[in-house]
Amino acid sequence: MEPKKPPALPAGFLDLYASEPRMGDDPALHGGRIRQHPHTVGLWPSHVYIEWLPSADEAQRLEQAVPAGATSLVFSPRKAPLPLHLSLSPPIMLKTSDRKSFFNNLEDILHAKSQFTIVFRVDETGKVVWVTNPENTRDFFVLVVQTSPEIDGVIAAVSSVSKNLSYPVLLADHVPHVSLAWRLHSDNHDQPRPAKRFRTDTKSQSETTEQFVILVDTIKVKIGRSIHRILLSRRRGEPLP
Repeated sequence: MEPKKPPALPAGFLDLYASEPRMGDDPALHGGRIRQHPHTVGLWPSHVYIEWLPSADEAQRLEQAVPAGATSLVFSPRKAPLPLHLSLSPPIMLKTSDRKSFFNNLEDILHAKSQFTIVFRVDETGKVVWVTNPENTRDFFVLVVQTSPEIDGVIAAVSSVSKNLSYPVLLADHVPHVSLAWRLHSDNHDQPRPAKRFRTDTKSQSETTEQFVILVDTIKVKIGRSIHRILLSRRRGEPLP
């Protein structure tokens, strides 16, 4: 008799452990990474994003594309699968007095949005490339999202809330993406670097078209060390679970 599989963890379980223990701003404590915004009393590092936790099969396929020498964001150093993030805002340092209004305004505008799907496609027209952050400190190996009115609309909604409170928004030429790996930036690195192609079979050397499709039903808002969830509305005609 086979042992029963343990029940799935609640949807919000990973949110409880999304932040690493505080270790200060010294880059030596963060693998050489330089904190964009040092810890400041009265300011709360915040971020609005879509979270994608790939299935075991998807994670393995994504990991195959991570270039040698880069730090994977698909698996932890102990090979535990990690959630991937699609940013809807840049890093924001919220004032204490703005935390409640920022989240409430986001909730009001996003809860009216319907659930939607986003597509990550890798083929002759798809993109999986290196990009450098604005501070020129790190390069990210990213999987680009196929554009759609829905993802553009959500980004515009988040930007409108940020603008109204005088906080930064994503640049006009920002291309939605998820990061699969990172490395410290160096002028010795070629930009952009040719990317590995995804393979459906680790034993096969043939290159194939890959497509990842996910349902977006929740937007996450990180304020300080707390994760808040905003549920999107169900699409018309969608049956209840």
